[in-house]
Amino acid sequence: MKIKIFRIMDYWIGIPLCFLFSSIQRLRNIIIPKRGNTHTVKSVLFIQFVEMGSAILAYRAIQTLKEKYPNITVYFWIFKENADIIYLLKNIPEENVITVRNNNLFLFFIDTVKTLFKLRKMRIDTVIDLELFSRYSSLLGFLTGAPMRIGFYRFCMEGLYTGILHTHKVMYNHYRHISENFLTLVDSINKPLSEVPMVKIKGVKEKFLLPHIICSEVKNNKILSQLLDEAESGTRLILINPGLDNRLPIRCWPHNNYIELAEKIIELKNVKVILVGKGYLPESYFLKFKNTVNLVNQLSISELLSLCNIASLVISHDCGLVHLASLSSIHIVALFGPETPLLYEPLTSNKKIFYKYFQCSPCLSAYNHRKTMCKDNKCMQDITVDEVYKHITDYLAR
Repeated sequence: MKIKIFRIMDYWIGIPLCFLFSSIQRLRNIIIPKRGNTHTVKSVLFIQFVEMGSAILAYRAIQTLKEKYPNITVYFWIFKENADIIYLLKNIPEENVITVRNNNLFLFFIDTVKTLFKLRKMRIDTVIDLELFSRYSSLLGFLTGAPMRIGFYRFCMEGLYTGILHTHKVMYNHYRHISENFLTLVDSINKPLSEVPMVKIKGVKEKFLLPHIICSEVKNNKILSQLLDEAESGTRLILINPGLDNRLPIRCWPHNNYIELAEKIIELKNVKVILVGKGYLPESYFLKFKNTVNLVNQLSISELLSLCNIASLVISHDCGLVHLASLSSIHIVALFGPETPLLYEPLTSNKKIFYKYFQCSPCLSAYNHRKTMCKDNKCMQDITVDEVYKHITDYLAR
């Protein structure tokens, strides 16, 4: 289902429903006054549907929750197309990963209703909504019947209406990395409801790095096995995501830049360029990449991570791939423009960020539901092929 359709539904259907159920909640609060926040946490449901990268960046929050409450049961609700990353992280049992198909509106609606009935029977006591001001996730968290519902709230900001469906309203801080924002949601569990805005504790200063995950998919894939043999014999494998981003194409580097960069890299000794990622572009575009291996749309998430562990370097605009790569030993060259690395840089020390600090950047944010009027991403075009190539050659020469 296209992101544009999801935005339209979230606005035109989400706002009236949030108002309706918020009115019901207000009436309930009058009839049954709140008596504090002292219930024992036994089961927690995380909700994060859309972005694979955000699911990876929630790793720290999930681990912190499990350390604080070692006896709880943790669930994760996500779109089926992104579920593989949760299976890969292995910090939540596979049977506790709940999926919704979003191929079309009918399947989306059917799966949502079925899952809600299932969750109400399970009597989840805590919901942590990782989405940023999404009415859909706010409504679903409310309809699970969980007595504690935690999510980001607008407070004094105009717009971004989600009603009062969260019991614990947390301040979203756009000056902190999104992984720290997710951690704040966990920290607000069992905080007094009088604490406004949540959560009044000191932030974590030390940098958090994601763990490296080793997959065994190389042995099960003939192409990956061949590439492993080449890597072990001295060939440096360079991965390029060639501008694949069907959800937010404004984040992409110009397509001709990927082609020019690939042509330059191929001229280096003992180097092989491999095109990776998921998305759809005309076949004629891929034909312009000479002497490269095209694995676009051919690898599973675990196979792609396996490839990252045997490759030397990956070049990509800001997308889920750079966060997946941060789970491996690969060097990441990440190109940022419409979004800021302040919020979304990959959590690894082995990286190089290109970001030009345009006055209009970031134009994609939680406050506009990642929608922009920009049709000409100068912030990405200003990143030159030569400067990216220079960094690559400098890194390979180490």
